[in-house]
Amino acid sequence: MQWLRSLFVRLTSMTSTPLFTRVSARELLEEQLFEAERLALEHREAAAHHAALGRMYASRVKRLTNDKRAHPEPRSATHLVRVGV
Repeated sequence: MQWLRSLFVRLTSMTSTPLFTRVSARELLEEQLFEAERLALEHREAAAHHAALGRMYASRVKRLTNDKRAHPEPRSATHLVRVGV
């Protein structure tokens, strides 16, 4: 427990400012605007990423469908498939 107490003392002595400070309405608005712009950018990038994944999987479906049509399987053919993966 001594290490925890010494850590607490070091952390509390590192700051001379209080944990909470008053901010003006203008500062709060600026902070909220910055955060909203950051989140909008983050979500636009995530949407672009997901759209690219959607195109990739659509292409894969098309390729596999074409492969299936080009190589019909004989009725007697069997394949080993991993189960539970």
